[in-house]
Amino acid sequence: MLIYGWIFVILLLMLINEQKGIALFIPYVILMPFYNPTILYVVVFIFYLFAKFRKHELHLSDITPFKPLLLYFLLFFCLIPFQSLTPKGVQVNFFYNDFFTVMTLPIIMWWEMKTDGSSFLLFRKVILICILIVAIYGLFLTLTPGSNPYLYFLMESIGLDNAQDLQEYTDAGDGRLFGRISSVFIHPMTFGLFMGLSLTYWLSVSNYQRDRRFYVISTILVVMIVLCGVRSALAALFVVAIVYLFFVRKLKLSLRSMLFMLFGIYLIMQIPFLSTYIGSIFGGSNDDVSGSSLEMRLMQYAGCLDEFMDSPLLGKGYGWHKFYISEYGDHPILLAFESLVYVVLCDGGLLGVLIWIGFIVYMCIVAKLNLGQNYAFVLMLLSFYFFYSCITGEFGYMKYFMFFYILLYYDKLIGEQGFEQLNGQEELADSIDCLENTDTNYE
Repeated sequence: MLIYGWIFVILLLMLINEQKGIALFIPYVILMPFYNPTILYVVVFIFYLFAKFRKHELHLSDITPFKPLLLYFLLFFCLIPFQSLTPKGVQVNFFYNDFFTVMTLPIIMWWEMKTDGSSFLLFRKVILICILIVAIYGLFLTLTPGSNPYLYFLMESIGLDNAQDLQEYTDAGDGRLFGRISSVFIHPMTFGLFMGLSLTYWLSVSNYQRDRRFYVISTILVVMIVLCGVRSALAALFVVAIVYLFFVRKLKLSLRSMLFMLFGIYLIMQIPFLSTYIGSIFGGSNDDVSGSSLEMRLMQYAGCLDEFMDSPLLGKGYGWHKFYISEYGDHPILLAFESLVYVVLCDGGLLGVLIWIGFIVYMCIVAKLNLGQNYAFVLMLLSFYFFYSCITGEFGYMKYFMFFYILLYYDKLIGEQGFEQLNGQEELADSIDCLENTDTNYE
């Protein structure tokens, strides 16, 4: 009942006040992992278009940040008629699902921010609140290893009965102290992705203001990335750090940071309790680490090449890996296709690889042309998403990347001066409202 009420209020606000409707839709997408049907995104999109057309306020002409993604979807759609190893109807259905779940929220956020710049501040606040909710709830779950009361409550409220699968994802018996924490998400890998994207985004947009709030939020995010039990997030953040240092060319800073980190590791290893504690997060004191070994990965790459050779040019079809799992369960070698590389090679073949390369290059070009030197921040966010997906798989991660991307893009587009101007306008509006309320009370 709670979920349906939330959806009703979102749609109602879309017709009355689109800005607030989007602001309510953002936490729904993040905090509601079970009931996200594609039709909901389609209906929200239609309601938004209707409201804007009615007010003659829609900036449909500006799709600049989405050109790389739109070209990506267009090219993959053009391949579908020539890919015969997956039923056409299945491919079209997967394409429809991916297109609307990835595109809807970011593009209506973008159009709304172009219509009214103040909406950027609102969306930014909502995102930060969601990040803190996700992180703090994840921190709470360290006290309840292997259990997730919020997800159990949601499953019970909508009649789902897959608690056993959820228990397997978060099991504390794999050598990690807290198990693998999923927070408000179904799978811990999604939580690791969200925390990594959140930290990259937060560090990128906070270069204007390095106050106490910056350090508190940064500390919370770093702690949760360490405690969540997903090592891939740390590996992807290491790549982000390399990208950042490459662009800023601060060699002395990078050297000091590395020395400080090595010194910290040395201190931890000298304290038995801390050494065991930190080690248990990732692999346990007896090195019984669950996860993918190098030998297993090499075997999977060999299996991927075997599937790839069935249709090396065009691939097996859009969403073939999801179709295979739905029909036959986990692949005997590739399991759940736990790398973006497997997905691209099997589904799209060589042409799919070229489309992905073109998508990444084109996104960098668009950011460079429109954001100048600030395009490095977009590249950092893209690097985290891409590298994380390459070592974990692509399980609906792009939709999270895209709404962080569009907020970061707009932030760097207006720059520090534009951000301060919007803040000033908001403070002025608050002051006027306060004065009006005071006058009314006086009368």
